[in-house]
Amino acid sequence: MKPGVETCLSPELIDQFDLEGKVVVIIDVLRATTCMVAAFVNHADHLRAFEQVEECRKMRAKGYLLAGERNGEKIGDFDLGNSPREYLNMDLKGKAVAITTTNGTRAIHSSKESSIRLIGAFTNKRAVANKIRASGLPVVFYCAGWKGKVNLEDTLLSGALIEELLPDFQCLDDSSLLAHSVFKENRGNYLEFLKNASHVKRLGNLHQGDDLEYCVSENLTEMVPFVEGDKILV
Repeated sequence: MKPGVETCLSPELIDQFDLEGKVVVIIDVLRATTCMVAAFVNHADHLRAFEQVEECRKMRAKGYLLAGERNGEKIGDFDLGNSPREYLNMDLKGKAVAITTTNGTRAIHSSKESSIRLIGAFTNKRAVANKIRASGLPVVFYCAGWKGKVNLEDTLLSGALIEELLPDFQCLDDSSLLAHSVFKENRGNYLEFLKNASHVKRLGNLHQGDDLEYCVSENLTEMVPFVEGDKILV
């Protein structure tokens, strides 16, 4: 029997999923998981994800760079915000980064029951699909969304990953069928599709709209960050 694919479109729904014995792919296209992948592209040693700002801030005393945002805006005294351009332009070689974000880091902490946790982005899409296929395990695509609500960009990436896995995997729920349909309707047209997305507009209002093109660029790296204990590694 083919391994199954499920899609959690919002963190508010994650309790409805049995994660044990499955791969969970955490998806926060705009922009947490895209930034995490970028950190490793730029040779970071490891990351640690925190739900609370103060927990993250304490890591500076342990030699960590601090990265994070709330409501899309960089936390004032942190070294990095939530733009992949920052991660690519700062010298991260051999450095450890503590990160906290509005949505993505919450998803990392609420998926601990899974066997494997991967960090997914458009930039490492094919490599993520290859890791899932090699595991032979069923998969849950876990969309970080925005403050508990469904968003277009994470749904779109879930659908794109489903496309990569078919026909070797089978969709087990309507949310996976929905995500795959969203992808098929907008294949090769991501920027046009997402221009009216709520978070894209939010970033535009914060003068950070330039990140969108990078965040929907496919297969820029073969790196697939994974969560092991309290660290994110490659």
